Amino acid sequence: MACRLTKTRWKILIGLAVFIDILQIVLDFFAVGLAVNRFIDIAVGIALPFFLRSQGVKLASPKRILTLLATFIGEMIPIVDSLPLWSLDVWFIWGTVKAEEALAKVPGAGMAVEAITNAKGGNTETTNTRRSGPPPLPNNTETTDSSNSPQVPERSMQDIRPRL
Repeated sequence: MACRLTKTRWKILIGLAVFIDILQIVLDFFAVGLAVNRFIDIAVGIALPFFLRSQGVKLASPKRILTLLATFIGEMIPIVDSLPLWSLDVWFIWGTVKAEEALAKVPGAGMAVEAITNAKGGNTETTNTRRSGPPPLPNNTETTDSSNSPQVPERSMQDIRPRL
């Protein structure tokens, strides 16, 4: 499901988050915020993920889950809750959604992301195993098909990466 939040809706959502943060700072100033802000944070912490998910924003990303949890926990700490954490969280999620949308428009971006993920250690089969002795030589044997034309096997990214 694609994100259905328009630029105007994102701006409204960021505006609401800024309003909530300013309201919480004002309530903290009058000492009413010690009790009331917890209820506001719980309501926003529950409503924001549900609203974003209903608008097609994928929250399964570890970055987004961690920022939502960190913001919620940070808002429960008395001095830290004076920071505009909800505004920063919505702004960060907006940035990651826009980056994903821009990446989706690039042809071949999915393969590039997969290659980068594998290069960073996503392929645990080759990065986590240590071998003793020299690395094995690549299999360069030629094979023939029914037309007797020699075919050289294609080399993958795994074959050309240096082995440690």
